[in-house]
Amino acid sequence: VVLDTAPTGHTIRLLELPEVIQQWLGEILSVLVHYEDVVSLPRVNEKLISLSRGLKKLRALLADQQASRLVAVTIPTHLAVAETERLMAGCQRLGVNFAGLIVNQVTPTGSDELSATINNREAIEVQRLVTAANGTPVAQVQRTTPPRGIDALAALGDALTANTTVRDAA
Repeated sequence: VVLDTAPTGHTIRLLELPEVIQQWLGEILSVLVHYEDVVSLPRVNEKLISLSRGLKKLRALLADQQASRLVAVTIPTHLAVAETERLMAGCQRLGVNFAGLIVNQVTPTGSDELSATINNREAIEVQRLVTAANGTPVAQVQRTTPPRGIDALAALGDALTANTTVRDAA
């Protein structure tokens, strides 16, 4: 299953959600147990316990290196790189398997001064990501014609999983 998530801040909140809900459920169950002589809600207790068990399984799944992984896609701009660094730190803190990074829309080096300047600036940001990734694979997709058709998408997928720079996805 592939989830195309919201921007970084929302993704971190999404990944934190099972733990937050687990804490809420613990507090709710604690109150229900404390007042069980006054209020008896066995069906509610059962539902809350079932939900708690499901959340524990979800948290275990997110931490399972074989069953799930997060691959971030970013662009080589200063702000996007800072957000991606924040996402990598959040994954580490939450125990989520951060398995790779795709840097999209990298400007190819051209013969003109503008594209060379942009490429040099982006190379600095890509290097920041490589350093922050600390050995996690980082693939680059250069700005080209968008891939169209099964063959072009397959070539893009092969190049990304081979941890290479994709020069022409079309």
